[in-house]
Amino acid sequence: MATGGNAPRKRTVMEYASQVALFVGALAMVGVGGGNPWGFVIAFVIQPFWYYTAVFNRQWGLLGASTVYTVAWILGIYNHWVVLCDDVVQFLTTITAGLF
Repeated sequence: MATGGNAPRKRTVMEYASQVALFVGALAMVGVGGGNPWGFVIAFVIQPFWYYTAVFNRQWGLLGASTVYTVAWILGIYNHWVVLCDDVVQFLTTITAGLF
């Protein structure tokens, strides 16, 4: 008697990691919404898992959306970390200019 091929498929470690990363991504968005700049960093770091999920499941719309989100997270990191660091350096340079 032949089986119908309905046997459950084994899950890979990457699939489980992707599920955890998707949950962490939701928490990162809550952080961004609350004004925490670390949310941008966390969301950017888990983007590869979104790409894996999109390609593995052949969800091309999700792949496009993930690309847009990646650009958004990069802009958030730039605006909240790089620009902020430049402002701090300029402030410290102004303060210390009179000391030397």
